[in-house]
Amino acid sequence: MIEQSTKEEVLKLVNSKTNGLEESEVELRLKREGYNELEQQKKDTFIKKFYNQVKSPLIIILLFSSIISFVLKEIFDGCLILLIVVINALIGIFQEKKAEDSIVSLKKMSSPHCVVMRDNVIKTIESSNLVLGDIVLLKAGDIIPADLYILESNNLHIDESLLTGESNLVNKYPDVLKTRDNQITDCHNILFMTTSVMSGTCKAIVVKKGMHTEVGKIAKIIQNNSNIETPLSKRLSVLGKILGIVIVLVCFLIFICGIIQKINVYEMILTSISLAVAAIPEGLPAIVTIVLALGTQRIAKVNAVVRRMSCIETLGTVNVVCSDKTGTITENKLSISDIIFENQNIYKENKTNQLINEIIAYCNEAYYDEKDDAKGNAVDACLLNYLKEFNYIKPIYKVIDSIPFSSKNKFSSVTIHKDNKIIKYTKGAFEIIVNACNYVYLNNEFKELNSNSKKNINDLCLLLANEGKRLIALSMTDKDKNIFVGIIAMRDKPRNGVKESISKFKKAGIKTVMITGDHLNTAFAIAKDVGIVEHINECINGKELSFLDDETYKNKIENIKVFARVTPEDKVRIVNALKANGNVVAMTGDGVNDAPSLKCAAIGIAMGKNGTEVAKEASDIILLDDNFTTIEKAIEEGRTIYENIKKTVIFLLSSNFGEIFLMFVCVALKLPLPLVALAILWINLLTDILPAIALGVDKKDDDIMDQVPRSKDESLFSHGGIKRSILYGILIGFISFISYIIYPISIYGLSIETLSNLSSIMLDKEILSISRTLSFTTLCLSQLIHMVGISLGNKSISRIFKKKNKFIYLSLLGGFALQLMLIYIPFFDEYFETTSLEFPLILFVILISMFPLYFHEMSLIIKPKIKK
Repeated sequence: MIEQSTKEEVLKLVNSKTNGLEESEVELRLKREGYNELEQQKKDTFIKKFYNQVKSPLIIILLFSSIISFVLKEIFDGCLILLIVVINALIGIFQEKKAEDSIVSLKKMSSPHCVVMRDNVIKTIESSNLVLGDIVLLKAGDIIPADLYILESNNLHIDESLLTGESNLVNKYPDVLKTRDNQITDCHNILFMTTSVMSGTCKAIVVKKGMHTEVGKIAKIIQNNSNIETPLSKRLSVLGKILGIVIVLVCFLIFICGIIQKINVYEMILTSISLAVAAIPEGLPAIVTIVLALGTQRIAKVNAVVRRMSCIETLGTVNVVCSDKTGTITENKLSISDIIFENQNIYKENKTNQLINEIIAYCNEAYYDEKDDAKGNAVDACLLNYLKEFNYIKPIYKVIDSIPFSSKNKFSSVTIHKDNKIIKYTKGAFEIIVNACNYVYLNNEFKELNSNSKKNINDLCLLLANEGKRLIALSMTDKDKNIFVGIIAMRDKPRNGVKESISKFKKAGIKTVMITGDHLNTAFAIAKDVGIVEHINECINGKELSFLDDETYKNKIENIKVFARVTPEDKVRIVNALKANGNVVAMTGDGVNDAPSLKCAAIGIAMGKNGTEVAKEASDIILLDDNFTTIEKAIEEGRTIYENIKKTVIFLLSSNFGEIFLMFVCVALKLPLPLVALAILWINLLTDILPAIALGVDKKDDDIMDQVPRSKDESLFSHGGIKRSILYGILIGFISFISYIIYPISIYGLSIETLSNLSSIMLDKEILSISRTLSFTTLCLSQLIHMVGISLGNKSISRIFKKKNKFIYLSLLGGFALQLMLIYIPFFDEYFETTSLEFPLILFVILISMFPLYFHEMSLIIKPKIKK
């Protein structure tokens, strides 16, 4: 491993030297290695992308029905179906750009230019022209152009938050790494592509470039997980196959029945084709798209932007939410929780101390920007904000010497001239500071610090550290006295409402998992605070998992809720293992390191305020407020939207099945067709669009988050859905058939003779016109009323007023009005072969059309008794 090699070994490995490569050698290497760029997968042509979108069974059926419509000279219907197919395909193509955009964002983050030393000459070149062995010179503000091994450095601090998700600046220096704890931030002698130099300078050598860098690995993972099929797309695919088989069989059966009865072959072909057009819910893909589009608006109201509509229904199946700690569960902003001074917690008592203030004011590298915000190292910025909170004014003393903080020495110090004395102030890691002190400041006196007192201080520090707090110890040196002054504890506080959201998730059967690059004890403390875990045995270190084979890994992680010290590859492996166990995983994150797991998860959720563009491009949903609680609201909306889609599918299929049943019975009884082709189109337009949209925007049920997540394999027709579709389809078809034959029966009387001669009786144009109008109107109105029952679910009719869904009322009343307009305006009679109905007949139609609602209310009474 390069990080465990000496400078000499690295120079030999990449065949370079400290004064740089010769230009001739650079040209040879550039030809051999290629450019220092992140690769993009070869893009499919538009035609191939379009084909991939239209090859699903349901779309093929729609295309077939479009062809049939043109054959039947139903030009409008055929064009409408084609338009639906094209719109859906274009939406799918647009969504495919997500993976490509993720790689583009990664490429944008890399440095366009860098300074190199070649053959002892310093020059600026395009970063894409870097080769292995190039010597790179960096200063504050530079973006690191490749993975580099440090040869020399001076007070070098790197912001690796885009890659690791952790906000603390990392001190880098050229010492050989003795061990590596499976975490890139442990590599203090390696600089990683796309990270930033915040302070200091360095001279480093290129050891990895392009797709071989750490960020290149992330790009590969994003590419490999670019096409995740959602549960809804799978279900619609299955539904398309089933519909195709059923429709072909039913139409073939009707055709055979007609041939057996010696009906004209050409007429039976047209009849069978008409039935196929009636049976296929050509509006289903469009309605689902509309419902999902409206769903994005609903979710936007709770501060979440949906980037991929098809992911909305997946929200309802989520049973595991994997969350990054820093910036997602916590605020990604350190704040002081305790200041221990003279055995008292003065911060909790809202007190301050002059000596402590002086130490943290002088041992501080943070600064205020033009907006008066503290910038720089997170710890120093936090301490600077503390001084600002108490309106502290820093006294001016002459600074004699200073030692900046580094992760190697773990402290910083400043020597000043104060009150005719030379005083040194020091702040740093408690184990370093406490062990170096021989006195303690108590009651304005310096008292000897014995072993017992040191033990008490160390015990207190360990107690605070185990609570997930970051500790800074303070001391001062006066001549030969190293005086312990106090301890400052800081923590990255959980966001407001996170604990309550995690509690709601538990109630809803959703497990929250924390995945972080932070230390195990810190992660455990935060996780316990917000209610994710109760015991340390629910937490694990990423290094421990790395030694497990896939099967053991998969079994192990099911009982783990906190993963600490993980890498980007670990995150993807965790998500994949959870998915292999049958879980539907939502993953949150904000850094570049989160992008692969965001892409791999069923739902990738990025932070909108503090998230990187790479994370946003790889995600399905972006939280505008970076608030974990918004996820809970989005899942609630996702569950509601899926239930609405399910209602819509059942409504459309039961309604269309009613049309098939009516046509099938009439063909079987050798009766004239009750519906002409234009009437079928009208019914589909009137009852498939507005009612379906009304169901799609239905209000949520109060108990939606009291239910466990539905299974990702659950059918759209689960919990009796297929039975409801068939029963209501038969009911709608049957009452429409009764309406069809009621008029001739009312004229000739209900007798065996009348029934046996119905086919000849209905050849009368006036009787046939009235019968078709009755059947046609009943079919329309009963479907509209059926919409009300579907909306109610397992609730009574009184619930419809509590839901306050104005679209239900609009589609119901609007549909009634349009249908009555059609039968009472003479202009339409010629096209639909209908006629005006007298009041008794229209009253009969309204009453018989109410049967789906009667049936709904009766089932609510009968079903509990049957179960009992």
